Amino acid sequence: MKDVIHRGMDDEGNIRFVAGVTTNLIKEGVKKHLLKFPGNKVLGEFLTSTALLAAFLKEEKNSVTTHINGGGALGAVVAISDYDLFVRGYIENSSYERPFTLGGGYDPTVVIGINGYLRFITDPGFKYPYVGSVDLKTGEVEKEMTHYLIHSEQVPSFVCLEVILDEKGEIEKGGGFILQVMPNQSRMIMDEFKGIYIYRDLIPSDLGNKGSLIKFLKKMFPEKDFKILNTKTCKFRCHCSRDKMFRVLLTLGKKELELLFQEKEEVETRCHYCNEYYHFKENEFSQYI
Repeated sequence: MKDVIHRGMDDEGNIRFVAGVTTNLIKEGVKKHLLKFPGNKVLGEFLTSTALLAAFLKEEKNSVTTHINGGGALGAVVAISDYDLFVRGYIENSSYERPFTLGGGYDPTVVIGINGYLRFITDPGFKYPYVGSVDLKTGEVEKEMTHYLIHSEQVPSFVCLEVILDEKGEIEKGGGFILQVMPNQSRMIMDEFKGIYIYRDLIPSDLGNKGSLIKFLKKMFPEKDFKILNTKTCKFRCHCSRDKMFRVLLTLGKKELELLFQEKEEVETRCHYCNEYYHFKENEFSQYI
């Protein structure tokens, strides 16, 4: 089954949401980077949250980048999604591994850390992207995402991410949702919205199913009716290619390229986002050096 993310709102236009399943997205990202616990869960949470945020994008040229660095064992974690929900990402220290315990819990202050920041970059597709950041408080991905949306973007929000591991510590399923109160709503709506925290454990196993999603929202807000405005598939896809890596090497200039090939017969490059390796021989650059 394909991963899907739904975007919608209540009939009164007071609350908007994005929600969906990201199981295949997470599995592909974990496979690309050969991640073990807890890196697999952390990247899964990050890929999911970035895909959900990208579902709010309005223009085809838009993209969103999320970057967290709290000084923890995993180092920096980065994810990017474009308008079409093609998502890619990586963990700086992908070799970090800890014994898996049932339930998949980990200490975020150790794994991610709290001595750093969460940064969002929204690229509108032209010269100047919007960059916002907040200092970390807990190291927990969903709480830090919620904290950012509330305090940096001034939007009352609730981010919920679910990455479930099997008994071997491998990805079983994943998904999540973001709920936001629209601007200038009444205090009654704001207070009602805060109450959704008590429903944290009611996340259904299939947020990708429209019927299940609407029932889930109705449990949180019994007096409201919700509608789904659009649905998109999402997947792990990197925009790197051999040609792009070739052009990156060209930017080094003639002298640097000559030095590289004096030291080795073949130059190896790697894309951080998808862990793909590309190899180049000197004769491919003969017209440039």
